[in-house]
Amino acid sequence: MSEPPSAPPVPPGPPSASPVPPGPPPAPPATAAPVPLLRRPLVAGVAGLLVGAVLVGVPMALLGGAGGPDFGGGGGGSALQAPGAIADLRPMAEVRRAMPGASAQQTDQLTAQDRKSGQNLSAAYSGAPAVVQSYSDSDMGNIVVLDAVRAESPEPYVQFEDTAMLQEARPVNQLLKVGPVSCVLFNDFTAAGQTPGPEATHVTYCQRTGPGLTVIIRPGAGDLSHDPGKVAALVESAWSALS
Repeated sequence: MSEPPSAPPVPPGPPSASPVPPGPPPAPPATAAPVPLLRRPLVAGVAGLLVGAVLVGVPMALLGGAGGPDFGGGGGGSALQAPGAIADLRPMAEVRRAMPGASAQQTDQLTAQDRKSGQNLSAAYSGAPAVVQSYSDSDMGNIVVLDAVRAESPEPYVQFEDTAMLQEARPVNQLLKVGPVSCVLFNDFTAAGQTPGPEATHVTYCQRTGPGLTVIIRPGAGDLSHDPGKVAALVESAWSALS
């Protein structure tokens, strides 16, 4: 029996498609447009500070620049010499020297500390004549520091407190005017409706300022630190001696 004829060969198909040519190279990542200088956070913050300072009248000397001769600047005017006494307070180094057991090293350190502080105060006012002197009573129960500089300064400022919302009898941070003297106070919290005690008031400092002179008294230890009226009187006494 004869074998069936084999199937005819299958003709080859069309040639395979040629490889797809590579596409264009990917575009480089987009580069952000440069941010204008005044829109950069740091520069904008500095610019806003300077503009704001001009608008509210803050002297540039307090922002680190050179102040003018009338407000925060310095260099002019006569030298300042601390008064020999303010009311019943005398220079602390002198009081310490008269106490039993005092050493020359201790009193020299007190004098050097005040001298260096005066140099720092002068530098803060662009070289205006300045003096810093520590004072105390005879037993060093009350201690204050006098800062004086031949330059005008801004009036003190404290943050506003809504006493009704905070339910407090008076602000914790308070600015009190005693005639021409401004006193910055820190008060212990007293609830609304209660009366704060005398020791709940703490005088941070009292200041008087005007063209060509600023006088500040900073109370330290003692009862004076609770009595803004007495600290203000010390400012007035020093002002009279230095004017």
